Amino acid sequence: MKPSKKDIKAAIPVIRFLLSCKSFEESELMDIFDENESILDDLYTLFNTKRSAQSFNEIQNKIDELQQILFGYAQADFSRKVTIDEENENIGALGYSINILGEELESMHEQEIQNQVKLKNLISELEDAMKIKDSFLAKMSHEMRTPLNSIIGFTELALNSTTSNEDKSRLTIIHDQSLDLLSIINNILDLTKINSDQFSFVPSATDLQELIKSKIDPLEPNAEKRGTRINLNFGQNINSTLLLDKVRFGQIFTNLINNSIKFTEKGEIEINVQLIEESTKNQVIKFSIADTGIGIKKEYIKDVLEPFKQVSNHSGGTGLGLTIVKDLLDQMNSKLFIESEYGIGTRVHFTVELSKANKETIRKDKNDTYNLEKQNILIVDDNPFNRMLINQLLSNWGGTCDEVENGFDAVEAVKEKDYDVIFMDFQMPVMDGFEATETIRKKLCKSTPIIGLTANVVDGTALKSNKAGMNACLIKPIDRLLLVKELEKLELK
Repeated sequence: MKPSKKDIKAAIPVIRFLLSCKSFEESELMDIFDENESILDDLYTLFNTKRSAQSFNEIQNKIDELQQILFGYAQADFSRKVTIDEENENIGALGYSINILGEELESMHEQEIQNQVKLKNLISELEDAMKIKDSFLAKMSHEMRTPLNSIIGFTELALNSTTSNEDKSRLTIIHDQSLDLLSIINNILDLTKINSDQFSFVPSATDLQELIKSKIDPLEPNAEKRGTRINLNFGQNINSTLLLDKVRFGQIFTNLINNSIKFTEKGEIEINVQLIEESTKNQVIKFSIADTGIGIKKEYIKDVLEPFKQVSNHSGGTGLGLTIVKDLLDQMNSKLFIESEYGIGTRVHFTVELSKANKETIRKDKNDTYNLEKQNILIVDDNPFNRMLINQLLSNWGGTCDEVENGFDAVEAVKEKDYDVIFMDFQMPVMDGFEATETIRKKLCKSTPIIGLTANVVDGTALKSNKAGMNACLIKPIDRLLLVKELEKLELK
């Protein structure tokens, strides 16, 4: 017996009522019925009963039966069906409607299971793709930064040793262009880390004014070549020391200033730093960089924040600078604003809340040499140019260096000789730096200071180096100031 659409429609409020019922005493059920008079009428009609104790029993028994079936549906149990009462059309219509509901819910449940399986497979495929991407980036990071380490390092050594102005000029060009290439690589890697939530900030007490000046100084020669002057207006009452990640802030200022220089010829760049709000512990500071360059057409402003997009064919670069700035500021709960008028110039600005710090906590890292006289040093790296570069650098500081090309040879060397410090590359054939370090620590029981060296900045190898037992980790190309800082921590005798 198939009910009409009208019968099924009439059953809907009854089904809703049944789903809301639990086990009731007769008096409680009566109260509910009184509050739902229309539902009660439907039930009387469906069951063809009158108000009597027997009627209540029949209704409650039927409610219990239908409840069990409907609650089974809620638990994804579709095994039970309502027995159709052929003698009573109304009850049959209700039962038939519930059975249809069960079939539709079962079909939806099966579809949901299939969708969940598909989603699980898609997530698994995505995770595999992310692992492949991270592995590729880690490999590319190592492969690109390793030769750059040698180029930048040997160029710096040559700059410090040559007396010829002509040679210095050529070497400076090589050095600056290598740093530009390194900056592009870093931007790509940083964008990847931000998008994969592998990005972190390391705040330290910093002289903000000095930090900004340190980013302006190396960019000024290029600005002067274009006939552009850079002015810094640093507001009053800004705390002399603030807690911030100077590497990330440095990236922000370098990218923004460099971007203004690229689009400004024979003009000015104004950098303004103003105190907006202040509390006992924090300061809200507004930064703005305005130039008198070519400006941006309004319809293109939104495009400049998209990765790898450029609004000019003459700007050069990868189109990642402003994207990196935007993403870094997002991580700081800030936002980059761009105001521009084509043919007049561009102004970018953002506001950041920073914690105050004590001036005494700032460490002046100006020394880029370290006395290594009477120090025996082991250099472990599979790249001969890297070994040569580190050897020359440390030898110039007075160290006596031995070289090996893999972790296995490093372990054998440590067995034969006591070293004051070991420089250990991570990625090497035969035995990598992690295994070699663990062997030196656990099997040879040596506490010799080990400084890890890596060109990989993607996959958290710095943390892995610490677990292996290394004392420190330096990223290639090696920053001399950071190298000196790590050597000072070791307090070599």
